Amino acid sequence: MSTPAPKRVLGILRLSRDGENSTSIERQREDIERWAEYRGHRIVGWVEDVNVSGSMAPWDRPSFSAWLPDTIGNLRASKAEQELAWNRSRAGEWDIMCAWKLDRFSRQVHHVTALERWCRDNGRMLATTDDGFDLTTESGRLLFNILAAFAEGELERIRARQRSSRRHLAKVGRYAGSTPPYGYRAEPAEDGEGFVLVPDETGVATAKIVRGMVRMILKEGKTANAVAEWLNKEGHPKAKDAQLMRKDKAPKGATWAGKDVSAILRSEVILGRSYHEVTRTNDEGETVKRTELVLAEDGVTPLQRAAALISEEDFTALQSKLDEKAVKRQANRLGRALLLGVVECECGRPWYRNPRTNPNHTAYRCSSYNKAGMGCGNSKSINANKLDALVTSRFLTAVGNAEIVRRVFVPGENHDKELTTIERRLTSLRKDRAAGLYDDDDEYAADVKPLLERRKELRSKPSTPDRWEEVPTGQTYAEKWATLTTDAERNAELITARVKVIVHREELPTVLPLVDLPEANADETEATMRAHFGRVAIVTPANMHRKVRAANG
Repeated sequence: MSTPAPKRVLGILRLSRDGENSTSIERQREDIERWAEYRGHRIVGWVEDVNVSGSMAPWDRPSFSAWLPDTIGNLRASKAEQELAWNRSRAGEWDIMCAWKLDRFSRQVHHVTALERWCRDNGRMLATTDDGFDLTTESGRLLFNILAAFAEGELERIRARQRSSRRHLAKVGRYAGSTPPYGYRAEPAEDGEGFVLVPDETGVATAKIVRGMVRMILKEGKTANAVAEWLNKEGHPKAKDAQLMRKDKAPKGATWAGKDVSAILRSEVILGRSYHEVTRTNDEGETVKRTELVLAEDGVTPLQRAAALISEEDFTALQSKLDEKAVKRQANRLGRALLLGVVECECGRPWYRNPRTNPNHTAYRCSSYNKAGMGCGNSKSINANKLDALVTSRFLTAVGNAEIVRRVFVPGENHDKELTTIERRLTSLRKDRAAGLYDDDDEYAADVKPLLERRKELRSKPSTPDRWEEVPTGQTYAEKWATLTTDAERNAELITARVKVIVHREELPTVLPLVDLPEANADETEATMRAHFGRVAIVTPANMHRKVRAANG
């Protein structure tokens, strides 16, 4: 009889509390090593979770989760989602998962049965060294089947608790249908009536993708367009493609744009809220349609229909970051020209790069020539490659040693929006009372009192305006420029530095750099330094040159 081939063993170690009375991690490790050696198996890795509760699902534990697909606990995950989750995990690196006792996997029976079912469906096995549950043997599987029968009773109790939450689900709102908002997936309500939204944490895992977008903008300082480029590079699906994958259908392969990222991150939907279209009458008596947040019964607070993907604090900071990077008509688009939004004609109109078949012949030209009969007279274009090189060289020569100072948007504290909502609600309640819709004054007072108290509280709070602050970065323009890899990134840096390039019809006089003083009472940083190079004038903030002189001593 041939000897069975050795198996790859993943050792499972867990300790709820690292104390003297608990079975130590080392004791568990030794037992598993003896078990594997006796059977001729090879240990390929260890899961070591210390101070981790036994009630936590294995696929949610810090160390354990890396070895398992995150779709194990999601019975509705599609085949495409399961494949994605498998590829992200290390599930293909082991054959047997062995622990000291069954409760080292989990103390929740339904967790263990779900884990065993997944192992059985995917050619994997569970085993323990101390309590006889060796599911690689027939007797071990028999004992486990008895245990699984008890697990069914526990699952039924869980379902009963979920059904008891129907009233709560009604308060937070049902999901109407169609494609779920990005970051969420639709799950059938326990009572079978409609759907509810839950964060999409497994499979396609769009909730994690949303948090990745937020992190890139808040922590890494990326623009919405840079985030879109990352999403396309990583192959992350858009909302409709994600929904197709959940239904085991082929995605369309839609690509991301910066506006898609902004639309998701600007919306309070990622806070678990929703919008609806309402009809209003303006001061002129005209009927207009508006999109507003759905409010709770108090008419003040937004209705919470799902769990938030990020905190309220992060959402507020995110809006400030997006505002900071939003430059009118100068969004950092993929593939944009280096000087788009930087170079302009002496007539005041912007210059655009006109693509040619031969990239060496690409040129910038006044935008007035894009409209018939609107030419300004400055008909002579300029080679794009030469102008790009000139501006880059002169910019770095002039201010490369200057430290970058970023203007950071600091949001003020203003309660006008909420006060307006309260006033609108109070007006509505007064009309209801006048129409006789209240049976007594106590009922009316109960509705009005919390609104009046909230209004008083908001009116007592200070109101501060939005402002911009200048924050040193500790990095020079030359150092920053060396890290930029695309014209889109360099273009954004020139715009942020407030560099302007003006192209004239005729050659400019060769003179020393000129200082253009600001208007009277204007801020000092508005003064600019102008340098001439043939037909081209390059204008930079004068304070940047002062920083260079200070840096050079």
